[in-house]
Amino acid sequence: MKYRNSKKFLISVFIILLLICTGCGQSQNISVNVEVKEENAGQPVDKPETDETNQDGNRTNHSDTQTTSGSDYTDWRELYKQVVEASVNEQSGYGLLYIDDNDIPELYIAMDSEVLGDRLYYIKDEGLAEITISPYGLIYWEYQGVFKDESAREEDCWDTFYKLEDGAVTQIHQGTYSVGANGDEQADSSEKREYRYYWDGQEVSSDDYYKQCKEAEGTGLSTFGYEKFVSKADILEQLNHTSGDSSSGQQLRKTVSGSLNIRRLPKHDSELAGTIENDNEILYYDGLTGQGEGSDGVIHEWFKVRTESGVTGWVRGDLVITEDIIQSADSSLRYMSKIVEGTLNIRSLPQHDSELVGTVEERNERLAYYGEIGTGLGSDGLMHEWYRITTEDGVTGWVRSDLVEEQRG
Repeated sequence: MKYRNSKKFLISVFIILLLICTGCGQSQNISVNVEVKEENAGQPVDKPETDETNQDGNRTNHSDTQTTSGSDYTDWRELYKQVVEASVNEQSGYGLLYIDDNDIPELYIAMDSEVLGDRLYYIKDEGLAEITISPYGLIYWEYQGVFKDESAREEDCWDTFYKLEDGAVTQIHQGTYSVGANGDEQADSSEKREYRYYWDGQEVSSDDYYKQCKEAEGTGLSTFGYEKFVSKADILEQLNHTSGDSSSGQQLRKTVSGSLNIRRLPKHDSELAGTIENDNEILYYDGLTGQGEGSDGVIHEWFKVRTESGVTGWVRGDLVITEDIIQSADSSLRYMSKIVEGTLNIRSLPQHDSELVGTVEERNERLAYYGEIGTGLGSDGLMHEWYRITTEDGVTGWVRSDLVEEQRG
């Protein structure tokens, strides 16, 4: 009881502070409102107070979702920027991901408090909407519109499936399982715990429960957990790129002979938005990446690009290279050595999935470096600076800059 009273007190203080901050910021185009329900935040909801029933008999839960006025809509980047800039806690994690079948990403914010839950923001009716989910990372099926809120509290566990489609979130299924009847009975610690399973309110066997979960899922599971979160500064850097200027953004060019296809979505069977024939044509990249299957059947990183003629779409990351290779101010010879355990890979291009041209095994091997710097994707899914080096055996190629350091003396 003491914990619950303390929790109520903390939530009350938070709401009061939030109302004060909101009142101070009325001149902004968008206000960020947070609704915290003590009994429902991060827990399964059996009977939402504001449920509506759609034509298929499924419930649409609006209790945790809110939308800005459509008149406040300017650009999805601007809306997301206002949300991020309004965040006062520097410990939150941020990310852009693609749940539904369009090229406008959703914004995920991992709050630093489990009481508040995490936030998923999306564009609805040319405005901004949000939904609160459990604070344990997001499970979703990229570009298929399906995501899942999966969590547990003590002996109660749940899997709530949602559909994001046409700018609206619908709860399509809810599964729960717990020890005892409705989670109220505690099994004897000396006995094997027996779980009871419910799917959309009806008791089912454990086999039927997991069969229903499997049928509700999409294909090609994606997760958005802590390893993919970026800082507030990093997400603002992504959002600050000017989308309307076809000559802004990092410059890329294709590395394959023949045509390079530009797809509407980051997957090989998506609608063709255009092609690049000229090896010297510049593509402009604003820092948005996605994951999707290539025509080779392999999952690749894809880059959102714009052409010089204004065509926008997605290209496979392993088929382009940055144009931003520069000479440092001091191009004199320096030596690098690896700082990682195990093997350091040397690539033909400054990106992790380009051809492997060599490796460095010895930690003290001297790598000659003349100041050439490239920018490309690492195997961790992040953009890195790469250094062009030459080994003692004469192998020349690219290594990630964060995996080496300059030798002193």
